[in-house]
Amino acid sequence: MLTIGSTFAVTTCTTNRGNAALGFVMIALFIGGIVTFAILNTQARRKLAVANTELAFLRPEVARLRGSWGGAGSGPSTWPTGAGWYPDPTQRHEFRQWTGDTWSSYVSDSGVTSSDPMTGGHT
Repeated sequence: MLTIGSTFAVTTCTTNRGNAALGFVMIALFIGGIVTFAILNTQARRKLAVANTELAFLRPEVARLRGSWGGAGSGPSTWPTGAGWYPDPTQRHEFRQWTGDTWSSYVSDSGVTSSDPMTGGHT
């Protein structure tokens, strides 16, 4: 009877150690996954910030190309529907930023941006 009790105690102790080791491995893998996700997310955000900076630099040039391909004109019927840089409807500047609803005061000439309030009823 003493042998059976000893065997039971050893078996229980071994099983608990195995469960503890398995639990530790599972927690380590879970934490490792979270750390890996955080690192990849940080790298993706950096790349996105660089891409947005490059895109902001290129927007006036894209608007210039749109204008040379017969893009938005200066009349209300041809005003753009999406926000972006388009030929200035007042023709005082090369491009003016369209917010999606109205023309803004932001203008661009030869890639240099500045501010010039919109006047003349083209809002």
